[in-house]
Amino acid sequence: IMPESMRSTTPDVNIEPEPEQELEVRLVVYNTTDVKMMDIEGTSDVYFECYIDNKKKKLKTDVHYRCMDGNASFNYRLKLYYKNTKKSERQLEVRCFDRDLIGANEFIGSRTIDLWEVINDCLLTKRPGSVNKKYYNNHLKKFDSWKDLEVKWEDNFSFWVDLYDTEKGKQVCNGKVRLRIDLLTKEEADES
Repeated sequence: IMPESMRSTTPDVNIEPEPEQELEVRLVVYNTTDVKMMDIEGTSDVYFECYIDNKKKKLKTDVHYRCMDGNASFNYRLKLYYKNTKKSERQLEVRCFDRDLIGANEFIGSRTIDLWEVINDCLLTKRPGSVNKKYYNNHLKKFDSWKDLEVKWEDNFSFWVDLYDTEKGKQVCNGKVRLRIDLLTKEEADES
């Protein structure tokens, strides 16, 4: 606390918390390759569950039934919503399952993608963002969380990541998924 006499020489500092902002994360799940076959007949009924921050608000793709070669196709867009509150996480969870009609669905593998940098860039600039090849090469690959993803680019906007499961204490790759991630401010999302 400063004395009143210093008030005229000290600039005012705004200590109000940052206002809440919303982003729409548009995630496209294109396709998979090398997905583990989970059913007795050597097939999998592949689908994905995805969420940011809140498992209760997870979204699902449709199901690619009777996938026999590990190459499931979706071209499915999910709209996830993010609010920058104190407790907000910035992790995108992508989880792959084999759908079973009887009994519980079987977990195939998952990947966590840290969107901290991408979300920060969008909130600071108040502009849309996209995880594209140029942005990745110039900025994201400097961060350990993105280095660990071992991203393989299909084109300038979509990339492959491995899906992992833990079996007998070891991380096992059970396939790959091709994704695209775009972020829009709430205003831009409402317009388009």
